[in-house]
Amino acid sequence: MRVFENIVKEQEPPSSLPSDVVSDLYSTSLRSFRFLNENDTSSNCSVDVRQTSFSLGKLGSSVWGSSISLASWLFVHKELVKGKRVLELGAGCGLPGLMCAKLCGASSVTLTDFWEAEETKESEDLVRLLPDFLFATNLHYNVNLNGLADIARVERLDWHDPSNLGDFDLIVGSDLVYNTYDVPPLLSVIDSALTDCNLVLLFIPLSTRREALPLFLEELEGKRKQCWLVEQDEMTFKGFGDNEAMLRLAIRRKR
Repeated sequence: MRVFENIVKEQEPPSSLPSDVVSDLYSTSLRSFRFLNENDTSSNCSVDVRQTSFSLGKLGSSVWGSSISLASWLFVHKELVKGKRVLELGAGCGLPGLMCAKLCGASSVTLTDFWEAEETKESEDLVRLLPDFLFATNLHYNVNLNGLADIARVERLDWHDPSNLGDFDLIVGSDLVYNTYDVPPLLSVIDSALTDCNLVLLFIPLSTRREALPLFLEELEGKRKQCWLVEQDEMTFKGFGDNEAMLRLAIRRKR
């Protein structure tokens, strides 16, 4: 398959969408991704994503290579998504979740991430890497930009409290293993999700810059021995970033 991209800097909102507070306060750019399979003749095969500045979205302000890789893989394996209730963890700009909703036939998609709550102020250390509460506005914008308001919704999810996770058939996420302190809550979310969910699919860059990856893989091996079935392989998607190698993890609960 192939992915083509067009980038528009300092993007003006389409005439069908009103200007919002994000574009009023922060610089934005539009990335339009067109996905093509050799045997796919569909003309409607693009997903549009608005990026924002780092000061608003922190690590979720732009589309990462792992997000493009996951979206591309899902586009090829639509049968895993069609008719499914999908949850995206750490959605950022939301490309994989939007892909599931727009081009893969998901029955519903929930885009989740964690941002500063408007009504409370977090500690100064946490806020340093925590997206502004307006981060959710940009995710909502991307849902509407692709005409998916009837299928996709946006929710704030704290991995430390996955009790209200809801019921899903498929959970996806890309580049979630970045900081070591995120590993225990991420594993907790996956464990909670696998109570009802059939499959958790993760794409993780095999990069020396991901200091949490060794810890995550060590903890994952423990889970594999206890209660999880883990399928994994490595792949490289050429054409974006540094052609970075990706680890694909497909996680299911042992029955």
